[in-house]
Amino acid sequence: MTPSYVAFTAEGERLIGDAAKSQLTSNPENTVFDVKRLMGREFSDPRVNGRSSNHGTAPSLITQYWNYIIQIFSDLFRNPIVETAGTADRPDPPLPSVQPVIKKIPFTVINRKSKPTISINVGSKQKYFEPEEISAMLLRKMRETAEAYLGYKVTHAIVTVPAYFNDAQREATLDAGTISGLSYVRLINEPIAAVIAYGLDKLGGEKNIVVFDLGGETLCVSVVNIDNGFLEVVDSNDNTHLGGKDFDERVMEYFIKLFKKKTGKDVRKSNQAIHKLRHETERAKRILSSENQTTIEIASFYNNEDFNEILTREKFEELNMALFRSAIQTIQKVLEDADLKKVDIAEVVLVGGSTRIPKVQQLVKDYFHGKEPLCGDSNNERITVKWSDIGFPVNNSAIVRDLWTHQNLGIFTSNYTSPDIVSHEAMMLNIIPTK
Repeated sequence: MTPSYVAFTAEGERLIGDAAKSQLTSNPENTVFDVKRLMGREFSDPRVNGRSSNHGTAPSLITQYWNYIIQIFSDLFRNPIVETAGTADRPDPPLPSVQPVIKKIPFTVINRKSKPTISINVGSKQKYFEPEEISAMLLRKMRETAEAYLGYKVTHAIVTVPAYFNDAQREATLDAGTISGLSYVRLINEPIAAVIAYGLDKLGGEKNIVVFDLGGETLCVSVVNIDNGFLEVVDSNDNTHLGGKDFDERVMEYFIKLFKKKTGKDVRKSNQAIHKLRHETERAKRILSSENQTTIEIASFYNNEDFNEILTREKFEELNMALFRSAIQTIQKVLEDADLKKVDIAEVVLVGGSTRIPKVQQLVKDYFHGKEPLCGDSNNERITVKWSDIGFPVNNSAIVRDLWTHQNLGIFTSNYTSPDIVSHEAMMLNIIPTK
């Protein structure tokens, strides 16, 4: 996987992926991430809590049919960027404010023409980038990776987006594709992609599937109805401020207070110390998915003081239990809105890196009275390997990208084949060898 980070060095060099992420500690003001939270949004808005809930977010079956017809004619006449999946047949809801996002990021975001714009020092010059331009840099990097492997030009892409994305956010996604040099981009709702990835679209009869998508920044719970091969997101509820990074913040807050109690020093005064702690906290969280405890060690953490503390899985769960329970309440809310009961749900699919947290898996299982949720060892890898099952009629190779989690998922070609097993090395290169 390629982290969705873009950094600019003092010499003016642009870095993408792991190289950019490594700049976060030493060069935080010029390292850009979480840009998807800014796309398609206004700089200022009266709604400041960052929450939204859009019901009936997916198009009706009739709308999906006409979208498919539109795509056929778009292919025939070679129209440029066209969106044919996931457009909601509803007016846009008000966009939530970006202010809570801006407060948590180290780089500068300014207001230009009512839109959030990223201000970066590139060498000795101040430059400004719209969120779509940063996202386009990531897409372009993936396109170049694909072309280097395949040996020919990549022009088409499929991008997954949250079911609750409104028209402005979808349009911003398409704009990023255009800027990156792609001539054709198609969007698909993430819950639909997850259902297809697990092969649930092949189930006979009518069934309701809950997709519980808990990533680094966002929780989205959707109900997908399957009726003899036809898929529709019938309801979706999201919290754009509940995810893995929020779990990290709870742990960081605990350690910041503990450090101040022991040393009398407030590390909040140092952005560099905070970013060091954030990096190590995230690493510890991942370890606790398989271990019962781990040690966080940071040499020269702050004012020549080292940091050395033990974090147990029990303490991690205690610090975040309120957030975990809030996530489960989102399941209850979406079922109520869809007028469904727990017994009406045939399968539960867990998607997103934060669903690897054992307590999250257990709470979801308990909520559905012991029903074992579908959750592979690597959800992103499963989705990548199975993506060819979608069978979209594109004519060239394409990049598959999850824009919301901002993990680059791989590439595929028009023969719609993929290996049953993808090596770890291939995943690190973001390439599915389908030639």
